[in-house]
Amino acid sequence: MKKKSFLIFLMFIISGALFYFVYKRIGTKEIWNSLLSFSPTGILVVLFLMIVSHIIGIIRWKTILKDRWKKVNFSSLISSWLVGFGIVFFAPFAVFGSETMRAYGLKRKHKEISWRKSFVSVLIDKIFEGTTSFLMMFLGIVCLVAYSFLLPKRVWLLILILLLPIGAIVYFYIRVFKKQSMAKIIEKPLKKILNHRVKSVFEVEKEIFDFFRLENQNMKKGAWFALLRQLVDFLACFAILIFMGLKLSVVQAISVIGFVYLSYYVIPVPAAIGILELIEVLIFTNIGLNPKIGVAFVMLYRSFNFIFAILGIGLSFRAILHWFGEKIIEISEEDNH
Repeated sequence: MKKKSFLIFLMFIISGALFYFVYKRIGTKEIWNSLLSFSPTGILVVLFLMIVSHIIGIIRWKTILKDRWKKVNFSSLISSWLVGFGIVFFAPFAVFGSETMRAYGLKRKHKEISWRKSFVSVLIDKIFEGTTSFLMMFLGIVCLVAYSFLLPKRVWLLILILLLPIGAIVYFYIRVFKKQSMAKIIEKPLKKILNHRVKSVFEVEKEIFDFFRLENQNMKKGAWFALLRQLVDFLACFAILIFMGLKLSVVQAISVIGFVYLSYYVIPVPAAIGILELIEVLIFTNIGLNPKIGVAFVMLYRSFNFIFAILGIGLSFRAILHWFGEKIIEISEEDNH
């Protein structure tokens, strides 16, 4: 526990140091000018696209649940979805934190769905999300290399690091479609950690394998919704760049947007503070754009996501209070008996 707390503290320190270094090196005058010049129309367009993105994400989750477990109402998933988004945004280092809270929210509203099935639905949804995000990263790498093959060593190092999780995603799908257990590979360490509960890991894996069947129509629908959501996310980011007055090619845009996901999905820092600024400064510099505009883009992108994330955190506090209330009632009933 102490080691984990130290690592989290260290991440905050590194994040803060990078944030200070970037803004001290770049300067703030041109950044603020770019932010202030962002039009009200641009704000409405980006917000609309981000709302559409979240709606598609919830429909994707609804499709997963519909597969073999239960047909649920769209409205009953909204709060759980936003809670998960808020936790991922502010506390990406909380392993299975967002997944657990989303599963709890679903189970609370649909008591007939078992805890395992609730959690599995969230895991499958995260697999779709991770797949399309890493696909976007891969396209970002391809476009960056295509635009400027003579990249600095530090950018090549970044690319090599990024290829590792992309390779892991490909390996995962190969094993899933061949029905080859992933848990079996790490069965021994799992038994040491979980003891008799290791059986539940294999049960969860079986549920996931059963969903990812090529003949499963809901799996195909989920994949299409995942790709559609990724496209809308891309358009939201592209709209930010366009309304900032940037004239850039599609290749440049994919390079910029593809590497946004690196900071959020690979490096677990709250709101990607410092990390995202540093990465976009490198990318903007190497595709011939002003790095100061890159930092302004990061601030705008983070601000739009902050709106949905803070709403999710507010809903998560409500869920926690509800959970405490349930536990108090349970204890009171036990005492009365």
